[in-house]
Order: sequence, then C-alpha cells, then structure tokens
Amino acid sequence: MITTNYELLSPRNKAIKEIKYMLYNYYKIDELIDKRKEELIDNMNLSTAAWLRGINQDSNTFEDVIAGFDDDWKIRRYRHWQDFLRNLFAILEKFESSKYFVFLQLKYFNDLPFEEISKKMNVTEDELKVIANYFNCIVYKYAIKDKLFKEEVQNCVAVWSYFNS
Repeated sequence: MITTNYELLSPRNKAIKEIKYMLYNYYKIDELIDKRKEELIDNMNLSTAAWLRGINQDSNTFEDVIAGFDDDWKIRRYRHWQDFLRNLFAILEKFESSKYFVFLQLKYFNDLPFEEISKKMNVTEDELKVIANYFNCIVYKYAIKDKLFKEEVQNCVAVWSYFNS
C-alpha cells in the first residue's frame, strides 16, 4: 500500500470538484439541463426593439434562445458528462477492480459517510482514503481521454503508473 497522505496524490482541485459534483448528480443531469434552459429563457429580452434587431442580427429573443439550446456550453458539458459517466460505469464494471465500482455506488449513489463505507467494504479508513483517491485518478484519467479536461496532473499520472506497474 502507498502512503496515507492522499492529498499529495489528488488531481487538480477544480477537476475533482467537478467530478464529484457530476457523480453526485448523475441521476439529476436531465434536471440540470432543464434548469439551465429555464435560466436562458429567464434571461431573454422580450422587447420589440430586440425582436426587430433580431431580424438583421443575433438578439436575445425567445426564438434565438430556443435555437441556441444546443449551442449552450453548459448544456453541451452536461450532456458530455452524462455520456462519459454512462460509459465509465460500464468500464468500471468490466475492467477495473470491483472495489472501485462498490465504492462508487456506496459513496455517490447511496451517499454514505466514510465510516459506513469502510465497514461495508471491510477496509480501514486509511485504505478507503487511498481507494477514494485512486478512484478519482481513474475517473480523471478517463475524463482526460474523453476530453473533459485538457491537461494531466503529474501526481495523478505517477499514481496511475505506480498501480499499473
């Protein structure tokens, strides 16, 4: 087993925050997309001047907002995450150790605290921290391959190569 100082091995904090957010909200991604669509509609300009301006150029009218749903970066990102996570779960089930899939279910789908997860998985809390960190590295690695993140963090790559050597 490697060091218990798991903070040194974590990928970038911003990436981890987004990974955790999307894992916790995997079953709510469609709701997040609908919420974003409502935000865009709420921010549209309903004036006649905006509509007249929209004849010759882009404006913020209802028609433009509805047409722009597929081009909205946040909606595209949510859909990309949804497809990515669906594929990732299949990969975890088939190719990775089953303990990572069990950890995924207990931590993100059942939302159990670390103490209960360590009891159910029959591991110590230090081992569970390493499992959690390595799980984050696995997700981060596949997210980079799927172009959700642009660059790798050296510590995560070092951990990945350590476990695969």
